[in-house]
Formats: sequence, C-alpha cells, structure tokens
Amino acid sequence: MTAEVKSKFWTQEGIKKLGAIVASSREAASFSLRQAAEFIETKTGTGISYRTIDKIENATGMPQFNTLVAIASSKIATCDRGIPLDIYDFIDIASESFGMDSMNVLARLVKAELQSRNWTLGQMAAECGMEFKDLFEISEGRESEDFETDLILLGSVLTNPRTGETFGSAESIMEFCGINSNDHKSA
Repeated sequence: MTAEVKSKFWTQEGIKKLGAIVASSREAASFSLRQAAEFIETKTGTGISYRTIDKIENATGMPQFNTLVAIASSKIATCDRGIPLDIYDFIDIASESFGMDSMNVLARLVKAELQSRNWTLGQMAAECGMEFKDLFEISEGRESEDFETDLILLGSVLTNPRTGETFGSAESIMEFCGINSNDHKSA
C-alpha cells in the first residue's frame, strides 16, 4: 500500500530531479558514494548503503521514505544556492511541486539560520532588532510591513551558505535571493 501511494504521489521525473540534486550535492562536497553513506550514518545514526545512494542518484526504483528522511536530515543535499534541503523539500521535488521563488529562498535562509543557531523566531527577532510578526511573515515566504528595513536588520544575522559569512547588507541578501528592489512593498 505504501509503495503504491508513493508511486502515485512521486513522479519518475521528480525522482530523477531529486537524484540529480543528491548527486550534485554529494559531488560538490567531494564525497564518494561510500563517503556519503558514512557521512549520513554519522550525522543521523541511520545506515544507508552506498548502493542505495547510487540508486537514488540514478533514479532506479522508488526510494524508501525513511532513506530520504536520513539523507535530508544529514543536510548533505542543498539547493543551487547552498541552502540545505529538508524532507519536505525532497517530497516537493519528487512530486514536482518544488518552487524556490525569491521570497521562498529568503524564508529558507531564515529557517536554515534558525536551525543552525538553534534559535526560535523570537530569539532571532530580538538578536537583529526586528518585530516578531515581521520575521514570522518573512519566514513564511511573505513580505513584512517594512520589508526593506527588515532586510537591513536580517543582514546582521543571516549567513550566506556559499561563503559562511553574514550577508551584512540588504543588497547582498536581495542579490542572493533574486529579490528585485522594484518588486516589493517598501520600494
């Protein structure tokens, strides 16, 4: 029953896209298949064979959900901007409903920062001097009331996943996320 639901929910094209992301992320980390399997086990405590990773990367068969959870939990797979993908992203990709518009990229940056620093939204808002409600809106992929000011404040805490350094400015966040300054409320 479970495999039947997965095959109707996940598409073969979606599984191919997910496999390509896992492969390119693994290669970007300079991991062999065996090293990736060891990394996933070290990070999650779940053993996955290198052959299973190979099957996922080559879209041969239908991956088991718990295998995808382990891969996602290890944070080995990232989107093209370097933001770690979670199991919900994996599901969206496999079902071909994954979208990363500029506001979703910003929301993912906020959520990745919360996770890496083990912060709550309230803690992040206090750290950068934002109103909680504004940070909540941004974390949900929506513009806040004073979006431009909020981006300036976020520049002091958000880490660029490509460089490992804080963005430092609203402009650098906007460039990374693909936000056009003419397309938001505060412009």
